[in-house]
Amino acid sequence: MSMLRKAAASPRVFGLVFVLCACMGLMTMAHLRWDESMREALVARDNLAESRRFALLAQLDTERLLGGEAAIPRTRVVAQLDRALTVARDLMSGRSSITGLIAHAPAAGELAAATDAYIAALADARAVMLGQLDGFEAGGQALVFAQRAVDARAVAVESALLGHLAAEREALRRQDLTTLALVGALGLVVLFYLYVAHLGRDAAVSNLMKSEARLRAFVDSLPEAAFMLDRHGRYLESFGRSPVLAAAPETLIGRTLDEIFPADVSSRLVAVIRQALARQRTQSHEYAIQINGKSLIFDARVSPVPGTDRVVWVAWDVTARRLAEARVHALSRLYNFLSQVNQTIVWSTSEGELFERICRVAVDHGGYRFAWLMRADAHGKLSLQACAGTVSLDVALLATAAARPGVTQRVMASDALVRMAALDADEAWMPVALAAGCNGYVGLPIRLDERVVAVLGMLASEVDPDDRDEARLLDEVTTDLSFAMRRLRDEAQRAHAEREVGLQAAALRSTRDGIAVTGADGSVVVANRAFCELAGRSESEVTGRAPAQVLAITDAPAVFAAIDSALRQDGSWQGEVAARHRDGERYAGWLSCARVSGDGDGMSSDHNVLVLTDITKMRRTEEKLQQLAEFDPLTGLPNRVLIHARLVRAVERAARELTQLAVLFMDVDNFKTINDGLGHAAGDEVLSAVAQRLREGPWRRPEMLGRQGSDEFVQVLEGIDHPNDAALVAQQVFDCLASPIRLSSGQDIYVQASIGISIYPANGDTAHELIRDADAAMYQAKRAGRNGLRFYTDTFTDEATRRLALETRLREALEQDEFELHYQPLVSVGDNRLIGAEVLVRLRGPAEPVIGPATFIPIMESNGLIVRLGDRVRELACRQGRAWLDAGYQPGTLAINVSAVEIQRGGLDERLDEVLRQTGFPASSLELEMTESGVMDQGEPARAFLGALKRLGLRLSIDDFGTGYSSLAYLKRLPVDKLKIDRSFICDLPSNRSDAELTATIIELGHNLGMSVLAEGVETRAQLDFLAERGCDAYQGYLYSKPVPADEFERRFLHGA
Repeated sequence: MSMLRKAAASPRVFGLVFVLCACMGLMTMAHLRWDESMREALVARDNLAESRRFALLAQLDTERLLGGEAAIPRTRVVAQLDRALTVARDLMSGRSSITGLIAHAPAAGELAAATDAYIAALADARAVMLGQLDGFEAGGQALVFAQRAVDARAVAVESALLGHLAAEREALRRQDLTTLALVGALGLVVLFYLYVAHLGRDAAVSNLMKSEARLRAFVDSLPEAAFMLDRHGRYLESFGRSPVLAAAPETLIGRTLDEIFPADVSSRLVAVIRQALARQRTQSHEYAIQINGKSLIFDARVSPVPGTDRVVWVAWDVTARRLAEARVHALSRLYNFLSQVNQTIVWSTSEGELFERICRVAVDHGGYRFAWLMRADAHGKLSLQACAGTVSLDVALLATAAARPGVTQRVMASDALVRMAALDADEAWMPVALAAGCNGYVGLPIRLDERVVAVLGMLASEVDPDDRDEARLLDEVTTDLSFAMRRLRDEAQRAHAEREVGLQAAALRSTRDGIAVTGADGSVVVANRAFCELAGRSESEVTGRAPAQVLAITDAPAVFAAIDSALRQDGSWQGEVAARHRDGERYAGWLSCARVSGDGDGMSSDHNVLVLTDITKMRRTEEKLQQLAEFDPLTGLPNRVLIHARLVRAVERAARELTQLAVLFMDVDNFKTINDGLGHAAGDEVLSAVAQRLREGPWRRPEMLGRQGSDEFVQVLEGIDHPNDAALVAQQVFDCLASPIRLSSGQDIYVQASIGISIYPANGDTAHELIRDADAAMYQAKRAGRNGLRFYTDTFTDEATRRLALETRLREALEQDEFELHYQPLVSVGDNRLIGAEVLVRLRGPAEPVIGPATFIPIMESNGLIVRLGDRVRELACRQGRAWLDAGYQPGTLAINVSAVEIQRGGLDERLDEVLRQTGFPASSLELEMTESGVMDQGEPARAFLGALKRLGLRLSIDDFGTGYSSLAYLKRLPVDKLKIDRSFICDLPSNRSDAELTATIIELGHNLGMSVLAEGVETRAQLDFLAERGCDAYQGYLYSKPVPADEFERRFLHGA
């Protein structure tokens, strides 16, 4: 207020000063003018006095000269007169002889005229004086008159000067009066102006004070916070009545922001203040603070006060506005999500595409961090169909979670929207989601036919379970997605139906079956091309006519009468008909007719559908198939099925007629060798030739000859009188096969056969028994040396039964792991030291004697089980060897037999490598024993096979050496480490000379080839001494120990070794 008053008083002061200055100026001007007038008058009087002085001096000197004083020069008088004139003239110009007083104003008016007269009088006086001095004039009277004239003129000048001075004084007085009048008038004007200004300023000050009061009242009434702060953030003034101040207004003044707010908040606010002061313009700043436990958001304007280090801080509480904006944003996001969902529904053409797009829309437009869709199958099992997201979640975890109770199952069970503000981490994927910042979950049930069939799961940073608007919009999304599922299902069904209709139409057009539809009057309404072709007519010729008129069916009236009767009674008819094409060619047809009711499908009346199929080719094919089903395509002989059927009828005849019959089961010897050596084509030629020779044999009924299998033939002999009749026929078979068979390649092949014979009723009373017994007899004929015959006896059946039972037992033992390993020591001949053991396998059941390998190995080789057994034996032996090594024992080398079948099958090296790696048993301590024939039968590939085994680090030995056949030139090229002499050469040593020589030769041969030699089956001291004398390296046999189980082997030979 004081400032406002000072501002209002300043114009009056200015007015008073102005008037004072004006008065002083006018008075100064008057003083200066009077001073000028006085100076001019003083100058004039000074000049006048100076001029008269020089004039008087001249007059005196003149008088003195005239008086006779010769000392005064005439020039002085002249100079004085001239000086008087000069000074008089100066009077006209205003010059003065007074030092420091020089006037510049020349004489004017009356003073000028008097001055001129004075100068003229001086001039006359000068002339008079000079004349007297020069003697031109006589007497002094003229000089006196001249002097008086000068004096008179001087008085006149002085009088004029005084009159001029009085006039100037009067003029100055009038001027002063005028000046005073003007000053008074001006003072009055100024005083009036100041009065008016004073009134105006008083009004302005009053208005300003009122405005200030109104402004303060307005500011104080604001609901927001307003402050004045200094650059350090200290509160200087507080305005407004905001209820959300951090403290009471009266307690804020003098305190700093640091004392009110946390350090991080106050530092930011002070930075804004200093930025506003530095830039000298208003700064905007939005900040959030905690007040009374609530988080509030303020929008502030910080304006610097010019010329100070203060700012005005006005802050608005925008918390509600920001929440409203966030709400609008969230709803806009959800509405956009809903809109995009609807667009996705419109453009999706399949469930898969819908699921993929919905997940992507939820992330791109719904604001969710991750979305995935689980679909339930018909049994309610959930599976992951699609997913998308901006965070990385393990899809496998989501797929696994679908099989266990969780949020997805909760959504399906509740059939309602599920929203979780916080994940509870009870599922495997939830910790990963929480780590990625996904705290909330939303689950939408998708329904189909009033059943939840899918769940759309979505993860978000925040989820408000109480947001009703969001729930309403998400329910709309659920409804829309459920509608989309129904629409896609309906469209798929409609498309399927359309495809079916299209397929049916295409099938109707393209099928080779003739199809026609007749109307209520029995005429053809529509017919396909095949029907027209079967009728031999065009579609226009068929349409509108009865089928009986267009189809050339034999006995058509009777056929169609039967069809009409069946359609009326049963609604359908089908059967085979004989018909003719239009060109007269006959064909067999299958005609089917059915009535189609007109109650639905858009038909107003009943129709009949006729389907006519040309089955001529099918009948021919059936005949051919019948031929193939009963006859062998290679030989043309009856096959197993037909010969068995004929044998059944033959047995029935023999039973009725009480006669005998014989079954000859013939097998071509060594046919496998032919087939493998010459190829299957050559084998087929041999079988065809054998069948042809048998067909041409002296049979009573050639049709009773048939091919039983690959190289097996069966001949049934009916009405024999004695079994010898069958033997005679068998001999004829041998005779017909005696000559060579010439192949297409020009090569001659000799074949033989083994024949088994069974007799009805002596050996069986059914076809199955007779063939079985003949087969068993044939097997015995082969075992007896081939190219022979055998009659069946009961012992053959017993042996076959035992063999079958043993094979079954072996399979069970292999499955149940009942085989056990025994170990027979391998001993050094020189020092009788243990160097290893041969691993032998035994089969012992819970209530049966031990079965040795000589019994079961041949059977397992024949059925291929030997491969599985060999793998199992090697695995068990390596594990046992590893256990002994780990226990600190040194069992030496473990030798294991390898069957020739295992070598033929291949892959042994790979399986051995796997076993060694799994068990950790050193390959250098494992020895594989193979027979001569097992190696030699492989030929050149045996070298590659043995080389592969050696590369594994194994030791190799030839078992039972000397019992087979070997090429010594080939044997020396094999990577074999040891030869094992068969026990058959050892058992009669040293008494048998031949065995002794052969044994010595084998030992020498082995050493010459760089191999060690081991003798098997050593049972006496004499045998061991013989082997020692001949340099044999090692032996095994009952002399040292029989094969024993692992625990006994460990106890007897490894403890203390």
